[in-house]
Amino acid sequence: MIGLKRVNSSLRNIHHACDRIQLYDGDLIDQTSLISLLNQAKPDQIYHLGALSWVTPSWNMPAAYMQVNAIGTINLLEAMRAAGCRARVLISATRKNMAMCP
Repeated sequence: MIGLKRVNSSLRNIHHACDRIQLYDGDLIDQTSLISLLNQAKPDQIYHLGALSWVTPSWNMPAAYMQVNAIGTINLLEAMRAAGCRARVLISATRKNMAMCP
């Protein structure tokens, strides 16, 4: 199993699985790093878990959330097209990411 992580990312939420994941530095915002990784890894499946998901900060930083969540997803899909990657993609989200929040 491989994973993409930002250079300064904390691994505290996945520390229990780090010995089973080969991590690569990259960013969903950097399409070049995505194409490179897809060409190296040639995955059959992609689990896209790279969104910013905490709703409250999104009210103060909407551009950052749009960049990572929307543009990052588009970058992944475009990188797949550029790399000729036909992997199945699971994009995970919660209703709070998609619904109107007061």
